[in-house]
Amino acid sequence: MTRLYNHTKYPDQILKDILNFAARCAGVEGDVPVKITHCTHLRGGGEAHDNKPYLKTLKGRPTTSKDKRTLNCPRGWVGMHLPRTLGVTPQASLVAAEWFVDVAIHEMAHVRQYRTFKFYNPAYYGRVTKGGRRVAHDKRPCEVDANNTVDATRENRARDRRRQELAIELAIILEGTN
Repeated sequence: MTRLYNHTKYPDQILKDILNFAARCAGVEGDVPVKITHCTHLRGGGEAHDNKPYLKTLKGRPTTSKDKRTLNCPRGWVGMHLPRTLGVTPQASLVAAEWFVDVAIHEMAHVRQYRTFKFYNPAYYGRVTKGGRRVAHDKRPCEVDANNTVDATRENRARDRRRQELAIELAIILEGTN
């Protein structure tokens, strides 16, 4: 389900398990390329992109104007970030791991929106106010839908249990490498 391009020190298997779980929860079909890098924040993050990724971008190299080969997959890919170091609190690794799992589900929901062309409906993307500005990021219908996907995963007892198990596994790995 996911094609992982891991640029971190963390093992691929747990990250693939998290990303495949997120894709199932969000209802994404087909391959989703995911690039994971380190960040300096205490919590990870991510962004969904609406295009086909360049191979060099996923492999961490600059893209030249001559080499614009894209990955053969449906539109939509995800870039995610895991913290390089953790905070000093004892629960920092668990907080970062839970955040990463929730962000993965959220970003996969955006990929589902891209692939079903739901994102391109102007009413869905966010209306423009009288002053010419769009609605605040978190209040746009596409963001509310993605957040509702995360909330639905938490409300389903079996999926929430699996989400917690994956977060605990990742937290143990984060603790062991820092």
